[in-house]
Amino acid sequence: DVHTGTVNSTDDIPGSELTHAYTENGIFHIQISLTNGTCTDSYEKTVQITSFGGVTATGNTYFCSGTNTILNAVLSSNLQGSGGNVTYQWQVKDPNSTATDPFIDLPGETSATFTCSQAGEYRVLATGSNGLCLNAVSNAIVVNEALIPDAGLVVNTLAGCDSDHPGQVTITVTNQLPYSVNGTSVTTNPYVVSGLSSGIHYFTVSNPTYSACQVVLSADMSEPINATYTLVVTPSKCNS
Repeated sequence: DVHTGTVNSTDDIPGSELTHAYTENGIFHIQISLTNGTCTDSYEKTVQITSFGGVTATGNTYFCSGTNTILNAVLSSNLQGSGGNVTYQWQVKDPNSTATDPFIDLPGETSATFTCSQAGEYRVLATGSNGLCLNAVSNAIVVNEALIPDAGLVVNTLAGCDSDHPGQVTITVTNQLPYSVNGTSVTTNPYVVSGLSSGIHYFTVSNPTYSACQVVLSADMSEPINATYTLVVTPSKCNS
């Protein structure tokens, strides 16, 4: 990118300034020509502008029902620690808007972090002051809500003392399908787990889209021990 300028005044040359406002980062080649109508002098210089920056919206794009996720406004590396002040404004996309820019301000959400508890599409505006060159709009980030499985367990058969008598349980989820049980994808409901040995078994039922939304069920598959008792009666001897 080449920028040129000319000063046509003999008397004003020593105190004259040529200025150009840059609006983006980059490497620029400057060409300046000075003339008094008879003589002409020129000057060239390459400059690199790095003071402009941007902002990126980051964070976990899923949260479990009843909880939230944290979104962060991250300034570009060339601005971090550079001084100045930054003002933030988080926005959400209005799904019913027909405007060219459907994003609207979220009242009170003016910090670098935003606690998000509703699904939607979000972005953040960042404006610099006190010498910080920043007037940026972040990327849009889509946040989704994931259900925590509403799961229950019923023991069908307890396990015997040997492997010939395995136990069985049935797991039922009432609010979603598919789901996962101990990492195995389940597409039927209810779900029967067989071949269980004696002892306590744990079943992690999770949302396959976001596994952090989970519930842990447990079942003691041990069969009560049947004991056999022999009663021995010893007659007492009475003195005559």
